[in-house]
Amino acid sequence: MKLSVDEYSNYIPNQGTKSTIVSYEQFSKIWMMLPEHVRIRNAELIYSAHTEGFNLQSLYNICSEYKYDYKFSLLLIQTKKNQIFGAFIDDVIRLHIRGYLGSQDCFVFTVQPNVRVFYETGQNMRYLLGEMTYFQIGGEGDGPAIWVNERLERGHSNKSATFGNEILTLGQRHIDDTFDIHNLEVFIL
Repeated sequence: MKLSVDEYSNYIPNQGTKSTIVSYEQFSKIWMMLPEHVRIRNAELIYSAHTEGFNLQSLYNICSEYKYDYKFSLLLIQTKKNQIFGAFIDDVIRLHIRGYLGSQDCFVFTVQPNVRVFYETGQNMRYLLGEMTYFQIGGEGDGPAIWVNERLERGHSNKSATFGNEILTLGQRHIDDTFDIHNLEVFIL
């Protein structure tokens, strides 16, 4: 049976995601946020800090192997407070000394405690910056939407002009912009 274009746009990979951060139901919600032309792809978990180590250079090395074959990355972060959030980047997460990567298809989102998505605003093109000692997603406004240090153990979230997002790690008092990472995963699509 041949699927129509509309049926393809509702496609969700039926293989297990192998994520230790999100359930299949949560992954399905994230999947439906993706641009339609990306939803026809399969997701492959290529990096988990729990198995590969909490090291930015390891993340860059593994992801760089895919930079010519794949153009989409899905980042998931779980904090020690069990908050889950992440980003979709239309490039591979990697060290890039020439500035920012990505385009208007990029976005950031939260999964837990609430599902929210923040698409790009058009105010700037600061999507993904991969530096030697950190990576960040988004910029300007109050700062990056997601910033993570080189040991992949700590980060912070700000209201970024790139996505017009709220702080992704808001606690009950709405002031918790720093986070300690429990696990970090990257899927290529």
